[in-house]
Amino acid sequence: MAIVTAAQKVILLECISGKDHHRKLQVGAQPVVMADATLHPQLPVKEIAAGQGFLTFYADNEILVFDAHNCVLRVFLNNIEVKKGSMQQHDVLRIDESIWR
Repeated sequence: MAIVTAAQKVILLECISGKDHHRKLQVGAQPVVMADATLHPQLPVKEIAAGQGFLTFYADNEILVFDAHNCVLRVFLNNIEVKKGSMQQHDVLRIDESIWR
């Protein structure tokens, strides 16, 4: 996870392992949806299949906030299963088998 521009507070979330390896997601103050191609055709991810729901992300200053209540996959933040949380620079998010930083 890296800050792209401090003025806009855009955070870059990158998959470092799994089905979406090398996939990048830019997150700003407006919520961004992570889902399969049927729910999010502009930016689909492979880890989330049709019918498995979605996650939402938004940036709050330099903190990435996420909500996985609408996703049936198991989500872990630093190896702790969660449905909602916030990430900072060195945190690791695992969505099923994909690892994001």
